[in-house]
Amino acid sequence: DLGAAGPQAPVIGGGDGGEAPFAVGEDSVSIVIANAVAGCTYVFKKSPTLDGLAAASVDPRTFTATSNGVLRIVIPIEAGEESSCFYRFGVQ
Repeated sequence: DLGAAGPQAPVIGGGDGGEAPFAVGEDSVSIVIANAVAGCTYVFKKSPTLDGLAAASVDPRTFTATSNGVLRIVIPIEAGEESSCFYRFGVQ
């Protein structure tokens, strides 16, 4: 389960540095959560298809915000993993 919306649902958006809110590189995926809340843990599901997100398991990798505001998440792409996927984020 991605958890309740918590303080508020994560908003994927550009950070204060003007970087792209979502970028896929050769070995990682970078996501910027614009409204992170200090102490909250952000989790995600991913699936190669949009329909598959509902049945996907929550990934064991988690990201905890240490301050309010922008949280930059970098998810390494492991060998054999699909780099082009749909992601759904939640907060616990």
